[in-house]
Amino acid sequence: MELRDLEPGQTYYYQARSNGKLASLTRFTLVNGNAVGTDGTGLGTTGTFSFTTPEPPSGRFLFSIALCNDLHMGETQAGRVSGSPQYIGITQAPGLPPYPEVMLESLVDDVKAAGARYLLAAGDISAEALPVDLSRAGRLLTRFGDYRQDYFVMRGNHDRAHIGDA
Repeated sequence: MELRDLEPGQTYYYQARSNGKLASLTRFTLVNGNAVGTDGTGLGTTGTFSFTTPEPPSGRFLFSIALCNDLHMGETQAGRVSGSPQYIGITQAPGLPPYPEVMLESLVDDVKAAGARYLLAAGDISAEALPVDLSRAGRLLTRFGDYRQDYFVMRGNHDRAHIGDA
């Protein structure tokens, strides 16, 4: 979901619904604090939740940076949390492009359209550091611009070096 035309320093209130019914809050144990807003409004209920937009910094606008992470190229199931069976992952329908590629292509198109000057891919570019996945990510990221000039990449724990044949 994308919200546009929000005013700085304003508090906004919302409820999440699916097919007209209030969505139930799921406790996400990997998040410390409040994952639904900037204060405790609505916690312990189905909402209404709130968030407050920050005030812009003083000075003139210089440029914008788009930040992404956890691209997980090569992954075949999204949303799977190891050791947490209550989180059911999703997979792409057979015959369709792998979802990490679809998401990365969309990301590049969206941040270019939004006018971002730089793109920072902050780790977990791949699911398992396979050269084919890293190469594919590089080709898709290059649609944004030139490596180390327009976009930058940081290695994450999934991009670690592997030992052995695999």
